[in-house]
Parts: sequence; structure tokens; C-alpha cells
Amino acid sequence: VYVMRYGEVVEEGEAEAIFANPQHAYTKMLLAAEPTGTKAPPPPNAPVLLEGRNVEVTFKIGGGFLGGEPLILRAVDRISIRLKRNQTIGIVGESGSGKSTLGRALLRLLPSDGIIRLGDRDIS
Repeated sequence: VYVMRYGEVVEEGEAEAIFANPQHAYTKMLLAAEPTGTKAPPPPNAPVLLEGRNVEVTFKIGGGFLGGEPLILRAVDRISIRLKRNQTIGIVGESGSGKSTLGRALLRLLPSDGIIRLGDRDIS
């Protein structure tokens, strides 16, 4: 395990040793911040805070003047997602799979197709 802070390794070692007996103050702080216990899922009637339906993000690559037809890269392909109050979700995937692009689209930081709702308001 390597523990990094501000781009520098502050502690390294076997996982068991680091977790059992951290030496660096930053490592100790990180381990103390680990959530304890379990969190119950939100009740079925919890309000939906953020919803994306069939969200799609495409980028044009190349083309333009004398470049021929541009290549259309589909970074997010009709993803539907719902986040309820008091719910925590994780979006996982390999590098370049569209996780950050989906997040940016849901926050309206990137243009997208599909429906995005914040509470009761359509922000598409």
C-alpha cells in the first residue's frame, strides 16, 4: 500500500501492517475517517433528488475543414440513474469508461441528450 499526499508518498508497506499500525499522521487521519457501521438504504418512498433517463453524451472527433466526416464517439450511451435522498451511490468502471463524463452531464457541465431532473425540475 502506498499512502500519498500532495503527490508524494508519505507511507508505504504491506496492507496489513499499514492498517494495523500506521506511522504517518496523515495515514492515521485517513484510517480514522473510515466510516463505521452500516447505513440502511433509503426508504422506498424517499424523494428522488437527481434522475437521469437515457442520458447520452457524444463527442465529434476530427472532421472539419478538409478533414472528411468526423468520427462520433459515444462516451455515455443511454444511461439511466436515480439518486434518492440519503442514498449514496458509486459509479465504477475502468479508465475511460465514461464515469466522469456521466457525472459532468448530470451536473449540466457537458451537453447531453436524455432527461435530467433535479428534484421535480427538468434541467435537461
